[in-house]
Amino acid sequence: MEQVIDGDELKWGDPGLASYDLEYCDIDPEVSLYEALRSAGEIDDDLPESINPPLTRAYARGIAVQDFRSVLKTAAWRGITFRHEGEDVFVDLPPNATYPRELADAPDVGTFISMIRGVK
Repeated sequence: MEQVIDGDELKWGDPGLASYDLEYCDIDPEVSLYEALRSAGEIDDDLPESINPPLTRAYARGIAVQDFRSVLKTAAWRGITFRHEGEDVFVDLPPNATYPRELADAPDVGTFISMIRGVK
């Protein structure tokens, strides 16, 4: 972004910078700025295997969608709602919690709910 700012004589608050951010994140490899930079050798994709980022509530939502879609009612920013044992069950997703990797191993939605409710 600093190169763009310098080259185009922009400032950090310039609304035009948002378009670069969107182009960087575009998942279409034909228009993705990330893909263009990666192809040009400007981005190093070789991350050490020892990197273990914290598992946030986004991780928990992803597991819910991937593994329990058939009983998932909503997956929102603040929590998840499942249809479980005949009723809707809301599970709060605390924003500053670190979620256990073992969520991916939950054999059923009841276990998954219990695991999330145990997160501090």
